[in-house]
Amino acid sequence: MKNPLFHLILFLTTYDYSTAAAVLTRGNALVTSAPRFTTRGQNYRVVIGDTLVLPCEVENLGTYVLLWRRGASVLTADKMMVTRDTRFRLVDGFNLEISDVMPQDAGDYVCQIGDGGNRDQIHTVEILVPPSIRTSPASGQLTARKGGTITLECKASGNPVPSILWSRKDNSLPSGEKALEGFSITLEKVDRHQAGVYQCTANNGVGDPVTVDMQLDVLCKIHYNNL
Repeated sequence: MKNPLFHLILFLTTYDYSTAAAVLTRGNALVTSAPRFTTRGQNYRVVIGDTLVLPCEVENLGTYVLLWRRGASVLTADKMMVTRDTRFRLVDGFNLEISDVMPQDAGDYVCQIGDGGNRDQIHTVEILVPPSIRTSPASGQLTARKGGTITLECKASGNPVPSILWSRKDNSLPSGEKALEGFSITLEKVDRHQAGVYQCTANNGVGDPVTVDMQLDVLCKIHYNNL
């Protein structure tokens, strides 16, 4: 004989959650006191790859079924997992654990009492991502002609959006400054004194700052004396 919750899960995957919530009880017993949440909805910021536990505790749940959903998708119903994503599981009752969190896990998670009263608790999740850098060109090798103009670009991604700082290895920048902020720097009237290793550092407070080197070579005209 199939578990009664099998039919519940089938129902949840057939109808939208608002329709299902109106009839979700575990049996015919009466509930003497209205169920209520003893935890509160919160905002969570978690680093990619970590494990997150979203709390949901209810008093006087009685015969009602507790749901976890995200948008229109039901993740759990009572103690049964509806989602096929094995990173999700229930721990210590109805708390929802998400392991190895990914950027796509960001958003609102709703713990809902299936009593038709639209009583729910909402947790908002933000996924923090360490900085990564993409240089242009990807090789990090640049060549400029003496007297010309060249732009060094460094694009960083992450959450929050990283700040970018330019510096020059073992030397000051051509402007005389030790460091400049921005995704690019432009060098004008280039000469051999501006050749060297330029460093782009991205930092957003998540993990360690990331630095990449860009080698700038300057081509100078060679003048031959007539013999």
